Amino acid sequence: MEGKDLTSVASLQERLHELNAEYADLRYVELERQRIRTKKGKLEEIKNSTSKAVGFRVLKGGAFGFSAASDLSEKSLTHHLRQAFEMAKHFSKIRHTEVKLVPVKPVKKRWALPIKKDPWGLSLKEKIEPLVQAEHRLLGLTRSPSRDSTSGFLDFTRKKTQFISSEGSEIEQILYRTGGWIYGETWVNGQKIRRHWPGPSGLYRAQGFELIEDLQFEKESERLAEELKELRQSPEAPSGTFDLILKGSILALQIHETFGHASESDRVYGYEHNFGGRTFLNPGLLE
Repeated sequence: MEGKDLTSVASLQERLHELNAEYADLRYVELERQRIRTKKGKLEEIKNSTSKAVGFRVLKGGAFGFSAASDLSEKSLTHHLRQAFEMAKHFSKIRHTEVKLVPVKPVKKRWALPIKKDPWGLSLKEKIEPLVQAEHRLLGLTRSPSRDSTSGFLDFTRKKTQFISSEGSEIEQILYRTGGWIYGETWVNGQKIRRHWPGPSGLYRAQGFELIEDLQFEKESERLAEELKELRQSPEAPSGTFDLILKGSILALQIHETFGHASESDRVYGYEHNFGGRTFLNPGLLE
């Protein structure tokens, strides 16, 4: 853990160990995120956010108690650790079964997701360059810059987690998640139509900036431009009743919404009646 308001790992581990409890641990999570939007080849918006928090877990009398805080001062950490301990004592009086943990050897490890390019090590110009170049090319190929538009999006996340236990374990993990997309839009018969790459929701992977390079936005902009021109020239779809072929992702979504939610056990047994609605299923249909 870093920061002037945080006690040291050794101090925290000592406090966990000194508790009159069967077991105690904490998880510290630091999440950094940067979201960048471009429009017509220019930077439109950039948002940076950071969040930090600690969660305590204490086992006392065969029951767990929990407490968490975003205030990382020593006073706050001490208070929430004590609160988790007191909660465990209260829960031990009403528990139905006793929680017993399997003995394990302490682990001291640090692991970081292997990436080729850390987004936090690049300048803003370096990061938006693939989008800017692709959008300029896309607008030039459509030959209707006044009517057409383009937009791009980049999303970078770095998550650091530290785990400390009263048994002596110290584990640190750093994860990265990167995603992005680009689209061009045009007007066809009074309606706005878009073509996306690599899809309406973009593509996200546990990688660094190398994912953005692999997406080859500038190369794909040529295909998007051709599709937009074809859409402007295409006839309207005929009306009537036809067989419908659904793309895999749309089919999966349809099955999820139509059958997945309807077969959730809390709905089947009548415990859930929220905005998702009830269900036509009932336990008798299982016979």
